[in-house]
Amino acid sequence: MEEIADEAIVEKFGIAIRLVKDSGTYIIKQAPVDQEGKYNENDFRVFGGEVGYDSSEFDDELSAQKFFNDIQILGNDQLAERYPKMWVI
Repeated sequence: MEEIADEAIVEKFGIAIRLVKDSGTYIIKQAPVDQEGKYNENDFRVFGGEVGYDSSEFDDELSAQKFFNDIQILGNDQLAERYPKMWVI
């Protein structure tokens, strides 16, 4: 697994995110962050994918990078509108 972008702490959602490439697929992973901004490396999992929702696995880096960046800059409502089958917070 190759890390594509530096991980980011997204305080407004209480998560850390990272963008990785695994077997030709680009994946955004998330882990919960505590009040001190710390997280457990073992807690990272694929973003999304709950029953009825798509997971954050992309065939191309551009789409994955866009979602990764959008998580950092957009609000909850904007993300839910842009990614209705993926955004669940």
